[in-house]
Amino acid sequence: MMGSVGAMTWRITQTGNAFTGTVGFGGFQCAARMTMTGTFSGNGGTFTITMPGNSMPMSTCSGTATGTFTIDPVTGQMHGTYSGTNTCMGSFSGLLTLVRG
Repeated sequence: MMGSVGAMTWRITQTGNAFTGTVGFGGFQCAARMTMTGTFSGNGGTFTITMPGNSMPMSTCSGTATGTFTIDPVTGQMHGTYSGTNTCMGSFSGLLTLVRG
């Protein structure tokens, strides 16, 4: 499935090689927060996002996504892929680029 939900914001706290945090999408006010866990390894890492009900623009949906990323040592940008499922759309996958704000 192709599409875009717009700008995604990760707010993470790193402890050693692990990180935790929240995920949000610009312009969407949701009652619940998506949460994230992950690990850094070398110049990349892995992550899992948990999306409870009322955390997405489609308020009745819930789901999970996992992914991997690399960090560009020059720009600091994170580039990666993800895939998951949610109760409204089923399976999804995509690419992401995160820029430190």
